[in-house]
Amino acid sequence: KIDGTGADLAVGPSGDLMAVEGSENLAQAIIARLATSVGELGELGHTGYGSRLSEIFGQPRSERTVSLIRRAIASSLAGERRIREVASIEAVPDARDPSMVTIQITVIPVTGGSLIISYPFHLEVT
Repeated sequence: KIDGTGADLAVGPSGDLMAVEGSENLAQAIIARLATSVGELGELGHTGYGSRLSEIFGQPRSERTVSLIRRAIASSLAGERRIREVASIEAVPDARDPSMVTIQITVIPVTGGSLIISYPFHLEVT
């Protein structure tokens, strides 16, 4: 299970920094894609890269909003060539903060296995 930090470096066995690989690299790519608004990298030639999650800011936490979150994520992840299938997308409400949900995403990489990512999402800008 990978959390929403998206760290692209790890500490190797010898204490040196090294780039993350494999499922950790895929998790990083997913988190970066979700945290980037579609069009944000347009000037660099990546007009379709990102997600539409930022368009959901300000919405009340409801089933309709959860449905919008699921669709935005599914659409965004369809552009990630290392994912064979998005197995599930769940938005778990935070009992203490009505503007917060934790998005649990399970994907099946093309290399096999499964990857679960927890991505915290604030419905209001904090």
